[in-house]
Amino acid sequence: MSAKEVHGIFRQARKPLYAELPGPPRQFGRSTHLPCLFYRDSDGKRFPARHAIKERMSGYPQELLDRAAKIRLLLMDCDGVLTDGTIYFIPGPDGAVVETKAFDCRDGIAFKWLREAGIEAGIVTGRGGLAVRERARSVHMRYLVEGRTDKLASFEDILQDAGLAAEQVAYIGDDVTDLPLLKRVGLAAGPADARPEVRESIHWQTPARGGRGVIRDVVELLLKAQGKWERTLAQYRI
Repeated sequence: MSAKEVHGIFRQARKPLYAELPGPPRQFGRSTHLPCLFYRDSDGKRFPARHAIKERMSGYPQELLDRAAKIRLLLMDCDGVLTDGTIYFIPGPDGAVVETKAFDCRDGIAFKWLREAGIEAGIVTGRGGLAVRERARSVHMRYLVEGRTDKLASFEDILQDAGLAAEQVAYIGDDVTDLPLLKRVGLAAGPADARPEVRESIHWQTPARGGRGVIRDVVELLLKAQGKWERTLAQYRI
């Protein structure tokens, strides 16, 4: 691919966000360096143009990237998304049974990155509990709706409170009870082991199964689509 071809891809992908500095792209063998170009993410931070090209050539369909670029709120089901659907009943010394669930630590760091990018998060689930409330608290979620099977009504309440349009919200669900919400939001996603009816209705199926990094997959998509992935990696000197 020539420098001219790379330059053209960049212009098409990042036209609203780019500016040019004096000097043409330089060609070194098979590698094209673009020191003369940069783009700004939605927070105004500047990055080299080669990062924009890399993100746009990351393997996601352009339509999916366009949807993800608009998202300001990420909502999700709990069982089968944040967890693998398993519920643990642990007997205590007093004979009482405590219900708990297991969560993926890769999702935990993803929530941190999401918050740093200015994107809020929340859970909408028909089954709550202490473990769900603690997970929502520990990752600083803005919304937690539990014990309500009418998820669409809860979604409308959240939209009104957040002051967002439906196309600015993403939702991750795995079962048929999530379908009304999945058909309403701007970006609908589901885990690799989502029910067939869900897979037929979503915009993107994550590589990860429920409870095995689903949120991490979606957060990386959002950050790449919004030009914030390189800034996230920069924290770790990558």
